[in-house]
Amino acid sequence: EFRRVLFRSASDSADFRWDDGIEGSNYGPDLDIMAPSGNTNVDDTANIVAPTIPSEGEYGTLYGFHFGATSGAVPMISGIASQILSEVPTLQNNLVKEIICRTADRVNPDTYNYVDTPVYPYGPRTDEMGYGRVNYFQALNSLKSGTITNNTTWNNFVLLVGDVSVNSGVTLTISPGTVIKFMPNTRLEINGQLIVDGSTDDVVFSPSH
Repeated sequence: EFRRVLFRSASDSADFRWDDGIEGSNYGPDLDIMAPSGNTNVDDTANIVAPTIPSEGEYGTLYGFHFGATSGAVPMISGIASQILSEVPTLQNNLVKEIICRTADRVNPDTYNYVDTPVYPYGPRTDEMGYGRVNYFQALNSLKSGTITNNTTWNNFVLLVGDVSVNSGVTLTISPGTVIKFMPNTRLEINGQLIVDGSTDDVVFSPSH
């Protein structure tokens, strides 16, 4: 029912779930993604600061040095989603969600047990952190189009948003565990060399819909 909704929570600067012992950041089986939102064990200056927002009036200092927790995490994730859509305006929201979740960093695996199960389609996940902490660079870097002119390795998640061609004399290597999806009417043309590491179960090619 909520597969196109992105459920988010907040992490601290050490990539743990944000929890100051009083409020804390919510978690559970519906959680998808985390975004950094300041610290809970240091003074307020470590939190997100928005100096252009007035700190007087109805909201007092809430949007000054005290702006953090999930209120700070939401605009980060929304901004990444907006940037993805600015690159590819035709993407549907469920695919934007998939990009953000698949490219997240599974942080602090010694503390959080990320498990790959069929119920959660975007990779290893845990109730405390969802699919992990959002990674802006990896999310945008997963969008591929154009000509590959140097030896390149793809891993984790790749979405072809336009035709991709590999030049003669150039090698494209696809790492185990990589999921590659194609937008409609896009193709991957190999004029050089393609190396797919692992078995057919390790690398997945599929349409984006």
